[in-house]
Amino acid sequence: YGYIRDDNGNWRANIFSVPIIGGGDGGLFTCAADLDKLWRAVFANKVLPAEMTDQFLAPQVRMGKDEENSTAYGLGVYVKNTNDNPVYYAVGGDFGIEFFTAYFPKQRIVASALGNTELNSYPLLEAIITDLSSTQP
Repeated sequence: YGYIRDDNGNWRANIFSVPIIGGGDGGLFTCAADLDKLWRAVFANKVLPAEMTDQFLAPQVRMGKDEENSTAYGLGVYVKNTNDNPVYYAVGGDFGIEFFTAYFPKQRIVASALGNTELNSYPLLEAIITDLSSTQP
């Protein structure tokens, strides 16, 4: 279960706050080990052929003015390129749940965090991206 705070500040299960089963827009059930396998399979062209993988990971919409050090959205994943050291990541959440998963291809590192609260793990994601993007393989 995921947990949210009620109006009195007490924790309660989120079972009446999210759909009972997952759909195309969320409700994924996974673990960090499976996310690791998925990233490595994507970059080994085991999920899609190489040409389609390149298209899947290519930036589609830029989210900043600096093309060399900006974040962009691709076809399902974000890509941030800092100092020619890209990171690909996905984030998500709902009432009482959140996650992020990131892949650093030059270092071949996967970093994922999954939570059953809404405590906002995005600062952790940003810190990992900042730290690993400044590290050369």
